[in-house]
Amino acid sequence: MILNTTDNGIKGDEPRLVLYRRDGENKWIWLGSYEFQPQKDVWYNLAVKVQGNWIRCFINGEQVIALIDTKYNSGGIGMGVNEDNMTNYYDDIVVRPIPPPDTLFADNFDNGVMDSLWNILQGIWSFPPEDPTFVRGSGITHFATVAEDCDWTKYRFQVRTRIIGSEFVPSLRSYIFFHLQDELNCYRFGIYSGTGLDLYKRVEGEWIFLGNYSFIPGKNVWYTLKVEIQSDQIKGYLNDTLRITCTDNKNPFLNGGIGIGVLESEEMVTDYDEVLIEPMTGQ
Repeated sequence: MILNTTDNGIKGDEPRLVLYRRDGENKWIWLGSYEFQPQKDVWYNLAVKVQGNWIRCFINGEQVIALIDTKYNSGGIGMGVNEDNMTNYYDDIVVRPIPPPDTLFADNFDNGVMDSLWNILQGIWSFPPEDPTFVRGSGITHFATVAEDCDWTKYRFQVRTRIIGSEFVPSLRSYIFFHLQDELNCYRFGIYSGTGLDLYKRVEGEWIFLGNYSFIPGKNVWYTLKVEIQSDQIKGYLNDTLRITCTDNKNPFLNGGIGIGVLESEEMVTDYDEVLIEPMTGQ
């Protein structure tokens, strides 16, 4: 018997995704909903992120409900339907701990899935069946972000990356994006075979050069890209060696989320792993 729970899911007799809390045997408390018409014989990805008193609900990777409820602070998980003799199918169940207090965000992709906080904006994101421990971005362009409720200011952001390349152009590209306001306003740091290691700022879609370190990247080689951001100070690292230092004293972006990907239309195939964001001193 389920007595005290928080319940997130789809109800076919309601054109919405619903979040309820159950207090006792028959007392359901409505907490939130999202207008949505479910369909028969369609797979949906439901996810819930619980951190402190915050409850965030996702469907197919999109956050649709976010609220605070102080009733229950711990407990297990479950799945199922306790009404209407319903027949459902369930698959790919994953439970992961929230990153520790000294980590803002982390994703190692070890379970063959991307964290539900990722927002896939462009391209194809997949896990190679021969080694599903990293994520592969491909397509004409590919771009994924973690930006929802990410008002981060001073942080260290690093990613391991490997460039497979493109069948259509000889260039190699892999980038990380930070202090992301939106796709047209952000910083970008990463590898381009034509110049080496580059740091750019994008303002209303226009790319502004901030720094470069010349080197020749190789195909199918794992590199670690890392940036440290404090106020208008930016440091860029390649394999833990400082290569670019920049002070952006012209209307710098002082907070924002992060992203990974390639926005050039070159059908670049790039692998990403071990995404880690940590607060800098004074965060």
